[in-house]
Amino acid sequence: PAYLRLSQKTVNSLGDLVPFSNKLYTGDLKKRIGITAGLCILIKHEEEKKGDRYEAIYSFYFGDYGHIAVQGSYLTYEDTYLAVTG
Repeated sequence: PAYLRLSQKTVNSLGDLVPFSNKLYTGDLKKRIGITAGLCILIKHEEEKKGDRYEAIYSFYFGDYGHIAVQGSYLTYEDTYLAVTG
């Protein structure tokens, strides 16, 4: 993903944006079934945990089969649980 910084600092800053897009495949990686795309916004740098907390908003698009929307806090330093919102 491209990291869109709000300042010229070399460290991550509050409000930095991380847009992304990826192809989705079946479990055996033989057939492409869709695409995922979204945006993460840095909301907190966790110095003591050596990571960051983002607000993540993205969706999985499956063509004629519809889509699934996901939202929540994404953590770079531990497992993350997000809400399926649509």
